[in-house]
Amino acid sequence: MPPQEDVADMKRKEAQNEKLMTEIAQENKRLSEPLQRALKEVELQRHQLANYDKDKTSLSQTKMRLTQTDKRLRNLQWCVPATPPRCHSSRGWFSPASTRAVQGKGVQPPQPRQRRRPSNSRLMPLGRQAM
Repeated sequence: MPPQEDVADMKRKEAQNEKLMTEIAQENKRLSEPLQRALKEVELQRHQLANYDKDKTSLSQTKMRLTQTDKRLRNLQWCVPATPPRCHSSRGWFSPASTRAVQGKGVQPPQPRQRRRPSNSRLMPLGRQAM
């Protein structure tokens, strides 16, 4: 091959290479923004994954505490006897201190008051029940 053909061939290859480099640079520029968005999204998802693992552990511990508290509540409800409704009011009941003070003087404390029936209630004979 004559040297002129080699020089022309090299110039043609150089032009093709420059054209290819320009195309690659444009494509890199075009893809750099989506790449940056994708990298930010990956970082965000990694952070969320770390939070997810923490939240999952916290949820598991909270469920365990709830189960234990629920069992404890059921045990306490089982142990507490059913109290009559009048125990919740002070009417007809005396404190232990006042009962001792009255007993120390030789006086009997008054008995709790009996509930009276309303005056408009119907009295039923003993053998019958209200329907």
